[in-house]
Amino acid sequence: MTGASNRTILFATFGSLGDLHPLLHVAVEMKARGFTPVFAVPPEFAPKIERVGLEARIVFPSNAEIGAMIGGDAAEIMRQMVTEMDQMIHKVLLTLLPDTVARLTEAARGAAAIVAPSFFAPVAIVAERLRIPQVTAVLQPLMMFSAYDAPLSADLWMFAPGRRRGLALAWNKAIRPLVFAEMRRRYAPKVNRLRRDLGLPPTDHAPVFGIPKSAVLALGLYSPHIAPPRPDMHPKTLITGFTFFDSASGDVETLDAEAEAFLAAGGAPIVFTLGSFAVHAPGSFFTASIAIARKLKRRAILLTGADLGLPPSSDVLVRNYLPHSLIFPRAAGIVHHGGMGTTAQALRAGKPQLAVPHFGDQFDNASRLKRLGVADITSPKRYAAEGETKLARLLSDGVVQQKAASLAPLISAENGAATSADAIARAIA
Repeated sequence: MTGASNRTILFATFGSLGDLHPLLHVAVEMKARGFTPVFAVPPEFAPKIERVGLEARIVFPSNAEIGAMIGGDAAEIMRQMVTEMDQMIHKVLLTLLPDTVARLTEAARGAAAIVAPSFFAPVAIVAERLRIPQVTAVLQPLMMFSAYDAPLSADLWMFAPGRRRGLALAWNKAIRPLVFAEMRRRYAPKVNRLRRDLGLPPTDHAPVFGIPKSAVLALGLYSPHIAPPRPDMHPKTLITGFTFFDSASGDVETLDAEAEAFLAAGGAPIVFTLGSFAVHAPGSFFTASIAIARKLKRRAILLTGADLGLPPSSDVLVRNYLPHSLIFPRAAGIVHHGGMGTTAQALRAGKPQLAVPHFGDQFDNASRLKRLGVADITSPKRYAAEGETKLARLLSDGVVQQKAASLAPLISAENGAATSADAIARAIA
């Protein structure tokens, strides 16, 4: 599709580190194969990308600029993402669409391909305008919307969730096109107005959530153990296995001396984390976590994302961030929000998990972990009341521990970044 001399691959993304890290790992593998990865991102992502040795082009507004659009800070962005997702799509993504398309068009000129998450509406327009192959990165199984393995989400209540056969499968097959039709009704008018202004025909897929039919490749950047391929997925879908990138800075990470000393000083701790987005509105999660760990007579590591003023103590280590790959294998169990990046690291570590999903795909991811037999689930509202009981059960259940441990080498053997890089190279050859 592209000339052999054109080796520039544009990666476009925004959101949280859970949206950046998988693509960053793939980009590193593309560079190792002689390609020139370039990122189109918001300004917060640029320093990490540049420390990895890649170019970053700023095409999206900062979190502060988005906060100004909605009249709030990072916590308010989080709140509205949880409670007003549809309005956030209209107020932010679709409002910014014309400017984003213009900026992304300039960033993409001369590229051999554009790689971007499935929720990123501007990419299909830019790829079509510039006649550049589009590779869609699907970061979580929910976004595949398979009738055979339907997502669990409050917004998708009409599906019969989980792996289905018989009447439930028939129901999901009937509902699926109606869901896409509703997405087109909500989001296509603004997209199609811009497409018309640019001389393009109306879109034939569900903007924001659908995978364009024109995509040369749809990469499922997660493990087939958590969600295998299904017959109703995009015909060029490849489930690659997990990618693993968890550096806070972009550099090679090590644990500081205090963290090493804490880990060596006693029994394996429980690690508590809310990732890089839900952590902006933690509520009482971390104070409740300290209480739960102490009731269980367990030590704890809290990854708080910011300085919350929690007092230091001999049984609790508090850090804004520590690489999950370095501490999860040394934990007794992991309590997290259900983000796919954290989920991948916890599965690779082979530890029992308690998921506390907050929004979006996290509910679906958590349900898949529970189906695998390696996790239990609670809600943010019920966490303080039932977290101790659920964690105690997980940490004492030999079956859960055996299932988690048996999955670990299978997940560790996955190299979704290398698999993706090879697939992209083939698709655009």
